[in-house]
Amino acid sequence: MRLLARIWMLLAIVVVSGRTASSQDFRLPDGRGKDLVERHCMRCHDAQKLAGPDGGHWPAFGPGKSPEEWQRVMTFMGTYGLTLTKEEMPIVTAYLTKALAGPARPTGVRMAGPIEATIREWKVTPGTRPHDPAVAPDGAVWYTGQASSRLGRLDSSTGEVRNYPLRPDNTKLPYGVGPHGLVA
Repeated sequence: MRLLARIWMLLAIVVVSGRTASSQDFRLPDGRGKDLVERHCMRCHDAQKLAGPDGGHWPAFGPGKSPEEWQRVMTFMGTYGLTLTKEEMPIVTAYLTKALAGPARPTGVRMAGPIEATIREWKVTPGTRPHDPAVAPDGAVWYTGQASSRLGRLDSSTGEVRNYPLRPDNTKLPYGVGPHGLVA
């Protein structure tokens, strides 16, 4: 069982490392609205997050989104501090739709027959809302607490969770602790 857990952890590290390496060179293309995306969206998210299946790990981001899908993403982000005006919203929607054109993330594949999989879950502090997890070389999983001003560390071998409170010393993003957690 421990061997299987280590194999899955190694696989997760390889996938995360590959995603990061393959998307490091992603740059937003020029166009009307790029400045708004850089000023508003990239206060919290970097270009790689928007890059897509190789760069962004959230299904809400990535290529092939319709204007309506981008509108939903921005409406959701409005609950976390996105400050686009009504006039800027269609400009950003058009820019993201064009700049991140391409095939959408592939749909899942239904497999015939029995499939074996192991899923392991850990309990974290209630209200933490783990966001953007990263696996450290020692196997610990670090995450920002979305909208809770904390940094969390999960020891994947023992299940121990430690929370580190963060003070929002500088609430003017992109510096300090923002609405999604720690930003740099």
